[in-house]
Amino acid sequence: MGCIAGILSKSEYVNNLVKANRKVVLSIAFLIMICFIYIPSKIILLGWIIQSIGTCMLILYILNSQQSKTIKALEYKPLSAMGKVSYGLYIYQGLFLTTGPQLEGPMFQKYPMNILLMLIFAITSYQYLEKPFLKLKSKIKSNH
Repeated sequence: MGCIAGILSKSEYVNNLVKANRKVVLSIAFLIMICFIYIPSKIILLGWIIQSIGTCMLILYILNSQQSKTIKALEYKPLSAMGKVSYGLYIYQGLFLTTGPQLEGPMFQKYPMNILLMLIFAITSYQYLEKPFLKLKSKIKSNH
């Protein structure tokens, strides 16, 4: 769907349609994406395809709404900082957040210690692992 959104974003007709109906596009995309939280997958066959269409609509909304308050809110510093460490949060959440039936786990998986440690690991990982690779990536691109 990301590729389809990329192709559609090159269409002046699609972009004008999205710009003229921003609120409708955002509302439909949001409804499509969250309805699967409440509707069992057995009821809606191939629901992941429908949900992907909602994601595609959201991508087109974002591309065509750069000056909107909704998109400007994403530039809020705490959200921006969370975005920078989001990969680390994704990677380390499996270690620090427990899921499943077990009630007792190691101390580092107990709230609030698990949240604090996950944030520390994600921030440290960004600072000392991801940033050097990002710098290396920009050096490689500038040499080509």
